[in-house]
Amino acid sequence: MRSNRSLVLLVGVCMVVAAATVTAEDWQQLGQRVVDLRTNPEVIKVVGDPGTFAKLKLQVTGSSLQIAAVKVYVADGQPIDVTLNKFLGAGGETTVIEIPGGPKAVQKIEFTYKKRSDDSRLPLVRLLASGQTASAKVDRAPAGNPSGGAAAGDSTLPH
Repeated sequence: MRSNRSLVLLVGVCMVVAAATVTAEDWQQLGQRVVDLRTNPEVIKVVGDPGTFAKLKLQVTGSSLQIAAVKVYVADGQPIDVTLNKFLGAGGETTVIEIPGGPKAVQKIEFTYKKRSDDSRLPLVRLLASGQTASAKVDRAPAGNPSGGAAAGDSTLPH
């Protein structure tokens, strides 16, 4: 009787772990940009050939920011316009942006914004992607260097 309970418990735990694994997404950073509050819209360029992706989102750190709209430029099609009007506190993320027609190579994004804080710190916006269909990975910016080794505010990452 005890072994049946243990078996049922073990099966239940395995099902929970399997469900968590299926729903968890692997987000990869494609680029980033320090928002200097002088350029609007800002641009994050994707450097190298990280593959194709089905989903994107933006993450803001350092200070709050309102992302008004995003324009996604893909390699084989028209730009994708997304209206967000989303206020993001430091550490916040946009909702997931689905790429119409399935995974595509992302070249760059443009985003318009409003600074909604008296905070003097500059926000850092990261472009994250999921649903990768190629095996190539993009290098991540070194820790402590939000511009990825390029000029201040540049979105390029080392490769």
